[in-house]
Amino acid sequence: MPDAPYVVRESHSRSIAKAVSWRMTATVDTFIISLVVTGSLKWAGSIAGFEMLTKMAIYYLHERAWSRIHWGRRIPVPVPVTADAPTDGGAISGNEQP
Repeated sequence: MPDAPYVVRESHSRSIAKAVSWRMTATVDTFIISLVVTGSLKWAGSIAGFEMLTKMAIYYLHERAWSRIHWGRRIPVPVPVTADAPTDGGAISGNEQP
């Protein structure tokens, strides 16, 4: 058990997966709006494709910045150890009898 509370941070791969899934959803929206505005499948596809690449990178950087901000996070509180509970997670060191 750690001596002080700790903060769980998201991995880079999780931030990338979130960026990709969000961009896929948002790009469909951009494609539809672009198609309605321009009336051209070619232009709508070009706009949506370019927007997907730039905004995925921006979203990833935004997620990584927010992963460093502790505001609004709940920090796990260590559970006190009772006298009858093992402090080593119940592992047998070799000196005890199973």
